[in-house]
Amino acid sequence: MVNRNRHLKASGSIKCGSTCPAIMKVTTETVDEITEIHVQYQSVHIGHELEVGKLPLSKEKTNLAASLTLGIPFIKILDETRQNFHATNRVSLTTRKDLHNIRREFEIGEHVLHADDSTSVDLLVKKMSKENENPILIYKPGGETLSDFPAITEKDFLLGMMNNAQEKLFECYGKTCVMIESTHGTNQYSFELLTVMVHDENHEGLPAAALFSSRMTCEVLLPFFEAIKQRLPNMTTNILMTDDTTSFLNAWEKVFQDNPRHLLCSWHINKNWNANIQSKIKK
Repeated sequence: MVNRNRHLKASGSIKCGSTCPAIMKVTTETVDEITEIHVQYQSVHIGHELEVGKLPLSKEKTNLAASLTLGIPFIKILDETRQNFHATNRVSLTTRKDLHNIRREFEIGEHVLHADDSTSVDLLVKKMSKENENPILIYKPGGETLSDFPAITEKDFLLGMMNNAQEKLFECYGKTCVMIESTHGTNQYSFELLTVMVHDENHEGLPAAALFSSRMTCEVLLPFFEAIKQRLPNMTTNILMTDDTTSFLNAWEKVFQDNPRHLLCSWHINKNWNANIQSKIKK
């Protein structure tokens, strides 16, 4: 049995480890058709900060659940909650995690396979692996190893995906240019998301594969690229555009035996320019 340690939330826990005395108790009493409202109120908070984002969603849940039932995308719902943003309004601070919890609570769309996230992912991967068009490239849960890649530790988590449509896009447009971008800090487990993209004739970016991983280094990318190579054994590209790191380039060259022209994305170029300008211009 794999011993899985519970990850701390990136946003912090709402548990403060002590009992806060703050309370509001409201009671009503009606005598001779006259209603009196009695309020007992303790305003002092102890052991935690007054963070609106940690408050539970209450009456807003129904409205958000209705939007989810209609199939409105998360990004549109979140945009609408922030149109009339106010720092003291809890609904203005709604997150994707809130929407996932509401969808689970109201049983909207696909049912969550298990209350524990790691177990739910494991069951989902096994379910998808049995499909005729299996989109799973590689899957290594925590607590296991990859015999062909000893640099991958037991603590590492890898989940790579590419469906048939994405494979065709990769094969069709990947020879011209492949773009690789990673993001981090977007979930409570601090997993990173790497997206492999290509562009069509109109230079529209198209996602061709994705990797969720506990870290993003050259040795972690090797089994992911090897899995892509098994599906596209002759893949090479003229241009590889990445973040400001050599990890992606090194892993690509090693797996695909390719020597593409390496470009940085415009964001990193502007960042480096600004850093150099500020270092050379005296204030």
